[in-house]
Amino acid sequence: MPVKDGDYVLINYTIRVIEDPEKGVERVYETTVEEVAKEAGIYDEKRGYRPIWVKVDRETLLDAVYEAILGMEKGEKKTIEASPEKAYGEYRRDLVVRIPVKRLRSRGITPRVGERLKINGQEGVITRVTDRFAYVDFNHPLAGKRLRIDIEVLDIAENDLQLAQGIASTLFRLGKTSLNIKVEEDDGKLIVTLPPDVILIDNLEVLLRIFLEQIYEKTKYDKVEIRATFEFKRKEEEGGEEKEFSTAPAEEGQESE
Repeated sequence: MPVKDGDYVLINYTIRVIEDPEKGVERVYETTVEEVAKEAGIYDEKRGYRPIWVKVDRETLLDAVYEAILGMEKGEKKTIEASPEKAYGEYRRDLVVRIPVKRLRSRGITPRVGERLKINGQEGVITRVTDRFAYVDFNHPLAGKRLRIDIEVLDIAENDLQLAQGIASTLFRLGKTSLNIKVEEDDGKLIVTLPPDVILIDNLEVLLRIFLEQIYEKTKYDKVEIRATFEFKRKEEEGGEEKEFSTAPAEEGQESE
């Protein structure tokens, strides 16, 4: 069954920046494959490297990826090149904004080159700091870059359970990191087990409402149970009790691969 618009598909991908096309110099920017991350020297042990579910539409995917993935079959692999127009757009100098240092400090931000910050919902990075001003670049890090992208379609949602997994995985994410979410069915009821780090997601309440609305509209389920287990680690030290607040899965192996 070929991928069509609106499908949820499980994919692995790797994005490479083409630094020098004539010499074939490329740099791995992002990947879902652990081995590729380690070979490229960008491995982050805090990030979960696993295939991710994505919705196939122009709002979710880069234009180049959307056009490439349409018509692909389960198990198919493809490598494409994406121009800036079909990826993250051309680099725009008007998106480099000069902000008074005093204004940033009044918001509790210490201006440093390389510091990432969010202003009015936009994320940027400080590229230069003077006595009076900080220059913040709101371009995407890959703006103006030509990319080479590896895509592998591992699965296409063909039933309501897979569709629910796809919806959950695309909504509940921490930045680039896909969470380990367990989705199962029990006597006609959908059971969704969220990992403890779901508490770190911004607008979680809104996302939960969107998730339920989509399950109602796109699947047969009339009952949905959402679970999340948190464990508080406490320790005692000599001279008094010290309480350490953290969250962790209640049981190892509780979450699915």
